[in-house]
Amino acid sequence: MPEIKLTKKTVEGLPYPEAGQTIYWDTVLRGFGIRVTPKSKTYVCQRRVKGRTVRPTIGRAGQLTTEQARELAQDQLYRMIKGEDINLSKKGALREGVTLEEAYKDFLETRDLKNSTLQDYKWIMSKVFHDWRRKTVVAISRDM
Repeated sequence: MPEIKLTKKTVEGLPYPEAGQTIYWDTVLRGFGIRVTPKSKTYVCQRRVKGRTVRPTIGRAGQLTTEQARELAQDQLYRMIKGEDINLSKKGALREGVTLEEAYKDFLETRDLKNSTLQDYKWIMSKVFHDWRRKTVVAISRDM
């Protein structure tokens, strides 16, 4: 993967690929880069944590300056050096407050389901999972 010194000028000059993504790594801060897709440029950092490659998103180019993104990346890379999987931390924080009802509504919004399937899901939520609707998803155990 290409390595360049990431500056405002170089980031603005990076070409958008027709398909897929290209990651350009910074020569100043190892593990810091920018992912360029056909429609966006996003700052990322990457490091191995407990044998897995972790690549959290920092923010979009244009919303953050290159220097701001580099500072945020430095903080995230330090946390990964200490063994924290940033992506799992973000997912856990997001999931902790989500109720079954909210997860169900989000699920329906992201799917194109047949009417018969929708009716089945509505019946199951109202009859089978009625007592669990306000429970957080992480509070529901296999034993339950």
